Amino acid sequence: NAAYLAPSTVIQSPATNVAVGATHTAEDGVSTTGGAGGLLAGAILTGTANVNPTTTAYVDAGATVGNPTGQAGSLQVTATATEGTNVDAGAGTGGLVAGGGTDAESNLAPVVSTYVGAGAHVSLSGDLTVQAVLNHAEGHSKATSFGGGGVQIGAANANADSSPTVT
Repeated sequence: NAAYLAPSTVIQSPATNVAVGATHTAEDGVSTTGGAGGLLAGAILTGTANVNPTTTAYVDAGATVGNPTGQAGSLQVTATATEGTNVDAGAGTGGLVAGGGTDAESNLAPVVSTYVGAGAHVSLSGDLTVQAVLNHAEGHSKATSFGGGGVQIGAANANADSSPTVT
């Protein structure tokens, strides 16, 4: 998920507006359900979603956009990401002695970055925009454990961890 102007890039067209952009969107969904029944019954279910993309836009060192006699109009370098997870884990058990457990995990660690490399040659008559945007890095986790019988033991664990990096 990258867009860039390579070191050998030379753009010397006067008043040209140059745009370099990368966009990434991910929505990971996991659903797990199950159950058990009998005299002795047990069920353990887990669901995990991981979203860890890198979205980058840049002008590499050595690239040339415009020069003093042929300035480019503007340069826009943008990277945009929208990331999410939905995890649902459910277990049902029943019996004389029954136990159920669930674990739902959402893990997001997207990286969004933009830059103009040291040594890039940029000569503009207009604006320079360098922008990294993370619309959201949102995790949803739901865990349920239910049942019935003589002795019922249930445990449900849900975690959502979002650790984005935007530079």
